[in-house]
Amino acid sequence: MKTSVKYLTLALAAIFMAACSSDDDYTPAESQIAVTASDVLFTVEGGTGTVTYEAPGTATATLNSSWCTASVSGNTVTVTAERNPNYEGRTARLVLRYDIDSVVVAVQQTGMNFDNRDVPSVIALGDTAAALSYTLVSSFDVDVETSADWLTATYSDGILSINVAENATGQPREGYVAYGVNGDMDTISVSQFDFDNVYLGKYAAVYYDYDEDDYVKDIITFVNNDGEYSLNFGDFEIPVVVDKENATMTIYNMQPCGTYEGYDLKTGIVAYDARGKIYTPTDETMSITGIFSKEAGFYYVDFKKNSTWKGEYANLEFYDFVVYAFKEGNCVGILFEILNFNFTKL
Repeated sequence: MKTSVKYLTLALAAIFMAACSSDDDYTPAESQIAVTASDVLFTVEGGTGTVTYEAPGTATATLNSSWCTASVSGNTVTVTAERNPNYEGRTARLVLRYDIDSVVVAVQQTGMNFDNRDVPSVIALGDTAAALSYTLVSSFDVDVETSADWLTATYSDGILSINVAENATGQPREGYVAYGVNGDMDTISVSQFDFDNVYLGKYAAVYYDYDEDDYVKDIITFVNNDGEYSLNFGDFEIPVVVDKENATMTIYNMQPCGTYEGYDLKTGIVAYDARGKIYTPTDETMSITGIFSKEAGFYYVDFKKNSTWKGEYANLEFYDFVVYAFKEGNCVGILFEILNFNFTKL
């Protein structure tokens, strides 16, 4: 029994050694098809490229994507790619087969390039005519349209050109320029008005005059003195900071605003909390902002709190605006007070 097992074991070992020897001597067959040249990297515009190959006969060509096609003539495969309408690049697999052998070639195409970093989203202009140009890089032709006949725009050679006609209406006007590719449009808001022509002038205001001990309807004048804007109340002027683009004026707290009968005057902001408690901050960085609006044919300004109300004042609300009177650096009282601080242009 032991002898039989030994012979059987030797026989199996011989078979195993023969099998190993056979594997070591195995040489895989050489592929019958090989790519000799490839030119299938396409730009966003697409086009035609070729792949050449060597094989004993004509190969077949298949693609796994619909945006490109392939045809075989002799030992050349012609690949045609459509225009890529997307920002992302893309890749397809071209498989060439002959008999049982095959080879894979990557067909690649870049995505659309559209760089509008130089183009603003808002353009605010005065009444004079203007010709503007901005760099706009695009792989494709850019579609451009405008909303008004006083506003024209064109795109050529990487430049977006915008022409704005003179505004002779005496009123602010707004329009837009839309631009983009394949219906994917961005817009530029264009406003045209001369801030001074529209907003400077006389306004009606109602305020409590502590000197008169009564409510007074008075005329104040919004003026521009060599670039320094202010509200002229006759006996004194309140300085304001103007934002022409957003059509606002801002008044800061505790700012000198002239003298009156020997008193030094300063601006003042009065606030209140949810319980109705009144506060009179002395922080000079606090301010209120008046927004110009138009209603029923009249321009008016309505003042509100803004982002400068921080810290202990962040949760307070604007109550009214006052002018303090100072004597020798000490506050001795209030000259006048404006409740519901707003006024209307006459």
